[in-house]
Amino acid sequence: MSRQPSKTRAPRKRRTTSAPAATTETRTTLDPALEAQTKQVVARFVVRMAVLFVLVGIVSSWGAVLTHAQGFTAQIIPILAAVGVMLPFQRGLYRLAQQFKQLGREKVTQHRYADARFVLDYFHRFGTMSLDMDGEAHYYLTLACIGLGELDRARQMADWLQKYRSTRGKWAEKAESAVAAAERAQARRQQKETETAGETP
Repeated sequence: MSRQPSKTRAPRKRRTTSAPAATTETRTTLDPALEAQTKQVVARFVVRMAVLFVLVGIVSSWGAVLTHAQGFTAQIIPILAAVGVMLPFQRGLYRLAQQFKQLGREKVTQHRYADARFVLDYFHRFGTMSLDMDGEAHYYLTLACIGLGELDRARQMADWLQKYRSTRGKWAEKAESAVAAAERAQARRQQKETETAGETP
């Protein structure tokens, strides 16, 4: 009686489960920690500048008194005092603006639109608009408003860029394109909702 050849089973392949693709969470609420940290940074800057103003005023006043300055020398002391205040002020303000711009850009990339709007909104206040020389900060502020569904506010930012920064770079055009696309998408949604409501008995 001949033996039948034994059948060998092929080794089973282990099932591998791939990890789900990471998705970026969209946040439309402001992070209280970020709000407190941002306000603290601004407050520290204001305090430092106030102390600087006081110190320069005291030094310039005492300098005029001690040297009994007259004529040309008496006129140049206030000029030196003004330079001593303005240079550190402008430098500190520029560094603060760059820090806020980078933070706002990162928050938009992370889809944390409320955080981005809070930080970048500092660039659209009286006295600080000039810090956004090319319009980049306002562009990301526009994207943050779109992400929050605030199309009216986004349209205001895009119009501001077109009016004041259209000749200084690409950001005005990019903001206009982003807002126009969001408005078209909103119009399509509204039309679809209207059609759906009309079909409902």
